[in-house]
Amino acid sequence: MATAHRETTIRTVEEACIVLRLTETEAGVLREVLDRAGVPGALRELRDALGNPTSSPSNGVYVYQDVAYTLGAQYIDDTGDVWTFKIGSDRCPRSEPGSWRTGWSLADVVHNYGPLRLAADA
Repeated sequence: MATAHRETTIRTVEEACIVLRLTETEAGVLREVLDRAGVPGALRELRDALGNPTSSPSNGVYVYQDVAYTLGAQYIDDTGDVWTFKIGSDRCPRSEPGSWRTGWSLADVVHNYGPLRLAADA
């Protein structure tokens, strides 16, 4: 059953967000509706998020595309560069200072330089 509630996150300024909780079936139906509607801009991002949801960080672990990444751990990309991630202001893992690039999302790093492997395993 679909539910929605308000949630407040304190950043530089306080921002109220709407959190929509859907079952897998409901998310699939909503994505199909958005696909048929040919949605622009921000709604396209919503459609894409429905098709590839990410988990919330829990106990310092973030799961992306079925791979668990430990926040704060060092990872090595396919070219040998080192990356470390923490949760950014947008609540997504972002590369920290000391990484090959700073401020990149985990998704961008995996897409452009993945797969990543733990430095301890290298």
